[in-house]
Amino acid sequence: MNKRRLSLFTAFCVMLAFGAAIAALSTKLVRHVNGGFHEGIVRGACAVAAGVLGVIVFRRLKRNLAGASDADNTAAMQPSIDYLQSLQARAADHLEDVYTKEAVVTFISLITARARHRSRVIESIDLEERIATQHVSIEYNLPLVADDKGESRFIPLLLPPKGQLVDNLKITDASGKPLTDLSFEESTQLVAAGLRILMLEAAALQAGSKTGVGQLTEKVRALELILLGQLARRGAVGQGEAKRLLDKAFKDYGDSITGEGVDELRRYVDALTSTYPIVAVVPTGSISSRRVLLRYERTLIPAALNRGGLGWVRVILGLRPNKIVVPSSSALTAGSFHLYVAGPPSMYVLE
Repeated sequence: MNKRRLSLFTAFCVMLAFGAAIAALSTKLVRHVNGGFHEGIVRGACAVAAGVLGVIVFRRLKRNLAGASDADNTAAMQPSIDYLQSLQARAADHLEDVYTKEAVVTFISLITARARHRSRVIESIDLEERIATQHVSIEYNLPLVADDKGESRFIPLLLPPKGQLVDNLKITDASGKPLTDLSFEESTQLVAAGLRILMLEAAALQAGSKTGVGQLTEKVRALELILLGQLARRGAVGQGEAKRLLDKAFKDYGDSITGEGVDELRRYVDALTSTYPIVAVVPTGSISSRRVLLRYERTLIPAALNRGGLGWVRVILGLRPNKIVVPSSSALTAGSFHLYVAGPPSMYVLE
């Protein structure tokens, strides 16, 4: 209801501004019996009113364009303590019954050492008016794990920032066969299972048959619960805020983890605090000698925001050009990276 009242008020201001501008410019609508001096005063008042109303409309449109993203960034949805404790208690079940240890170890390696396992990435962007379609082909060299069961692998294809949605996502293997991806809840369980393995290693405990929370000391359990709270968090997360929380957690409880896996634990948590993984379920039939080729496609709609002064005017008038930003992480996390941008003949690309 508030949005509707605001939009009606904005429309009313637009009509008043146009009416005042027409009155200021017209030679017939505004006539005064006492001559041109008084008529000029009335015209000037109409011009001032049109200018004031125009500024009001411009500021409201500017606030509406930025308001949605700013409101989303102010407070991320934090999971409840009960949910986190349940997730912590069920981590062993997920590790032993839902996801095999080998599959989780593969997932961890693909998060903490992406450049080592992404041997080749080919990305192409097709432009059509205000919509861009991204096609990405990734060749993985999976880590060597002892797997006698032949279970599926869970491969994190991309790590979008939390709070950012992915539109029209399609995932296929090398033969073009569609692949499924985990839901947010399933990927959160997988992330929690990976955290459990890393916590056991960092606490110098063996991740053997007993992976329950009872294997952890009180301080290690407290640290794991804090880290789970950041990993399971929904909504946009500021980099500075996340770093402060993690630094404090490792400072308060870091003396309880002294194993060799501390650095990998920190890389794992840093990578998944402000991003969420989109995980493809890859059957063993698509994997050959630990190598697998995956492709995904998604639709990108450029943001309508431009923080510059004239940029806002161009946005409102619909004159803002397409702007493509390719994250440098795409090139830094691959052994070989190739980018192609294709557009219609009427569109040119300025690097």
